[in-house]
Amino acid sequence: MADRLLDMRYGRWLQGLGVAAGLALAVGLFAHTGVTPVLEAMRKINWWQFGLICLSYPLVLAADSAGWSFSFPRGTAPYGRLLLARAAGEAVNAASVLGPVGGEPLRAWLVRPWVPYEESVPSLIVAKTANVAAQAAFVAVALGLAIAIELDRRLVLGLGLLLAIQIVALLGFVAGQLKGGMSWLGRLIERFGVRGGQRSATHMDRMLGSYYRDNRGRFAAALGFHLLGRLLGAVEVWVILWALGHTVPTITALALEAIGSGVRFVLFFLPGGLGVLEGANTAAFGALGLGASLGLAFSLLRRARQVVWILLGLAAIGAARLGVSRRAAAAPPPTGSRESRRPRRAAR
Repeated sequence: MADRLLDMRYGRWLQGLGVAAGLALAVGLFAHTGVTPVLEAMRKINWWQFGLICLSYPLVLAADSAGWSFSFPRGTAPYGRLLLARAAGEAVNAASVLGPVGGEPLRAWLVRPWVPYEESVPSLIVAKTANVAAQAAFVAVALGLAIAIELDRRLVLGLGLLLAIQIVALLGFVAGQLKGGMSWLGRLIERFGVRGGQRSATHMDRMLGSYYRDNRGRFAAALGFHLLGRLLGAVEVWVILWALGHTVPTITALALEAIGSGVRFVLFFLPGGLGVLEGANTAAFGALGLGASLGLAFSLLRRARQVVWILLGLAAIGAARLGVSRRAAAAPPPTGSRESRRPRRAAR
């Protein structure tokens, strides 16, 4: 218990340091570019345009939730529940020191009345694998187009570096699964006092192997939907820039989304990528000739959309928890349990 409390304390310190460093970087960027040009760019936004920006993001959530549904080897939770769990997990990820890992346990918990942990956890790992593969494919497409139309060399080098890191991460992730990564996780869980962790993890290892062996078509569908999600992210980029008064070519929107999503992937351990994403956008917008102030205005609008969806995600957590409680209350008690052996009183 003392070790766990110490780990939590270190986690809070790391999170605080990450937020402080990110804020310092963001302040430095504003000091360098000036606040007035950024505010001038954002004054062009009407309320209905901001609403349209916020409505672009659910398309990404819908595509990624569909990809998750194909990460199960058979029947899964209702799609609406997967969508709620996905939104709730993204809300947690947006502010968590664990980045895109923090929301995964929440997603597994929110669908547990429909799918047991021994099936939901492997599905999340499959979905993460498909998502990382789709991310690498998306950056590869953006890199190929950037080379073909001879975009700024700095942008091409940045995309190439992000692609190399993602390929290495993907290979390591897949190798870990093939070598019994869940069994290792089970041993780690048992060290924290959870009984049966090793047995459950071994079972999940078998389920992962069975999925990749027998459900290649479903994995291809999961990969396709996650790739669609990345493309829809580029649509959101285009909508934000249109609202700011800049209509850009499709390749520009693809390149900017590839840079942003790649930086979020590589620096997942920084809370929300605060400061780093702003710096990456400023550099990318400058390389494309759009101006650093427009890059900061773009970043602020995306942050504002993120805040809206964090609040909606927290509401989704409440709605999903209510559904979990109702489903658990309606489910019959397990055979052999004390409740099932208790005699029922005759109805009057």
